Amino acid sequence: MKVLRQTIKSILVMLITFVLIITTEIQTFSSPISTNPINVGIILFSLDNSIAAQLKKEFENLQNEYSVKISIFNPQNNVSVQDAMLDSMLKNKIDLIIAMPVDTKENAVRGFIERVKPYNTALVMFNIPPDVVKKVLKDYDRVAFAIPASDKTGEMQGEIVRDFWNNKSIIDKNGDNILQYILVRGPKEDVIADKRTQGVTSTLNSSGIKIELLQSFTTDWTEELAKSYIENIFLTYGDKMEAIIANDDDLAAGAVKALQKYGYNTGDKSKYIPVFGLSGTYEAINLINKGLMSGTIIVDLKKVAHDLYAIGNNLINNVNPTENTNLKPEGSVIIIGTNPRKYIKG
Repeated sequence: MKVLRQTIKSILVMLITFVLIITTEIQTFSSPISTNPINVGIILFSLDNSIAAQLKKEFENLQNEYSVKISIFNPQNNVSVQDAMLDSMLKNKIDLIIAMPVDTKENAVRGFIERVKPYNTALVMFNIPPDVVKKVLKDYDRVAFAIPASDKTGEMQGEIVRDFWNNKSIIDKNGDNILQYILVRGPKEDVIADKRTQGVTSTLNSSGIKIELLQSFTTDWTEELAKSYIENIFLTYGDKMEAIIANDDDLAAGAVKALQKYGYNTGDKSKYIPVFGLSGTYEAINLINKGLMSGTIIVDLKKVAHDLYAIGNNLINNVNPTENTNLKPEGSVIIIGTNPRKYIKG
């Protein structure tokens, strides 16, 4: 009897130990984000852009899910203001900085890192061109760089344009079987703008569609600048442009409002120029539903915020930035998926 009790006791001990091991492994795998309270500072280049403003809300929502305090800073596209905000954060003992900085050129990125390095603060930088990342990656061992898979969203935008092109009565006004279009893109040397532009043009080319770029403009991602550009060129290209392709929905909305100044895209089907955006802002979806804009790609900003935070939390804990995530590095940057989906009327 004594031997039986001892055997049962040993079995119970083994079972409890096994359950504890399994439970620990499951918790470690499924919850990469620490429950320890940490202070996170977020720098977004400007909140004048709708997507940056929506991303701000997603970061703020993290506070409801995890034990974390989020402070968000808006430098309003001004490097000097950004630097002052950064210095203030660092002096207040911030645990993690996630930055979508104003300037993404090498010297500016290196200067940003040099400000952070003496404080040994974990740093995640978003939207830095991969060629710049290669040059600054070894400057600091507690920094990670992430970019969205913007070429995929650009390709999907191209698919929407392609599908409209298949109904040439809507888009091929002059019947020459060539798509004459205006491109309204983001800032020069901006990795998101570059990838989106490459994605949409590569899809159109691979689809066998002949394209003619009438004019291309770089912007600072603001609706007002896009509106001004289209207003200024309409008298030159208005009777030639068959589509306007924009890297972003704010830019697309600005284009629609510029066309409306000349009586286009107000509901009259005989006076309509297809406008294609990207990102899925509330305004763009509303314009599409009203038949005033042709399509967009909705991106999952909640995933973007969670992924950037997960990367940063790994840096805080001194583990690989992609540990316990489904993210994968591509060269020196981590690619963040945005779960994109097409949106057109109906």
